[in-house]
Amino acid sequence: MCQYIQQQENIIEGLINDIKNLSSQTAELMIRLKILKTENELLRRKLEQLESCKGN
Repeated sequence: MCQYIQQQENIIEGLINDIKNLSSQTAELMIRLKILKTENELLRRKLEQLESCKGN
C-alpha cells in the first residue's frame, strides 16, 4: 500500500513539473509573439513611409 501511495505521489509530482514546464514555455512563446507583433507593426509603418516617398 505504501509503495502504491509513493508511486501516485511520484506521478503527481511529475505532472506538476510538466505543467510548470509548459507554463514556462507558454510564457516564453507569448513574449516572442509580442516581440514579433511589434516588429511587424514597425516594418508595416516603414513600408508605408517608403511607399509614400515613392509616390512623391
